[in-house]
Amino acid sequence: MRDAICMTNMLPSIVRTYVIPELRIFLNNVSKDISDRIGQLPGVTLMQKAHLLNFSNVKYFVIGNDKPNLMYLQAAMLQGAIICSMDFVGDLISKHSALNPMNYFADVPNYAISKAGLNSLNKLPKLFDGIHFYLVNISKKTVNDMEYTSEDIKTLIYLGGGKIDTRAPSGSNYTVSYPYHTCKTESNATVSCYLIYDEAKNLKRKTFPDQIKYQTVQWLIN
Repeated sequence: MRDAICMTNMLPSIVRTYVIPELRIFLNNVSKDISDRIGQLPGVTLMQKAHLLNFSNVKYFVIGNDKPNLMYLQAAMLQGAIICSMDFVGDLISKHSALNPMNYFADVPNYAISKAGLNSLNKLPKLFDGIHFYLVNISKKTVNDMEYTSEDIKTLIYLGGGKIDTRAPSGSNYTVSYPYHTCKTESNATVSCYLIYDEAKNLKRKTFPDQIKYQTVQWLIN
């Protein structure tokens, strides 16, 4: 990515150019026929579940005609994949040329698809970069009709650039920092560690400095 000055007869403007990501595509709820056709295109690599959840190297996440798997969608967004509609697949098959991914952002209610995509194209830090998490006795939790195990939650945190602590914080081992995607005027601006717990269980909370904060599983997922 690079910036360039574009001189016009009006005021100068900034033109930002991007490198189009490699065609490493994960197809979610897409028919086998279309999947086979996409897989035969030159330069296309179809990615599997392991690539999405374990290796974090998916560049495009295509949402088929059905409701997407929300955990897969979250995993794709957190690792910086471009979330595309089926129009992307159709044009890829018919045009056989490089496509501008910003023209194909999917529309999923309550998910900032375009913002996440632009953050990725601009090479901005991931959502959880610089933040520690400690899971407090979490086994399984259903959020928005999707069941998450503790391993699922850890996977999403890792994909978002977060760090998972194996010991509860003591209160003195965290320095104040400002996570990139948090406004400094917000209450979470100086939080360096979140203790994630299940709100359905009784939890005796300890008192910690401001940089350590309790939050629920539902808060994290949403």
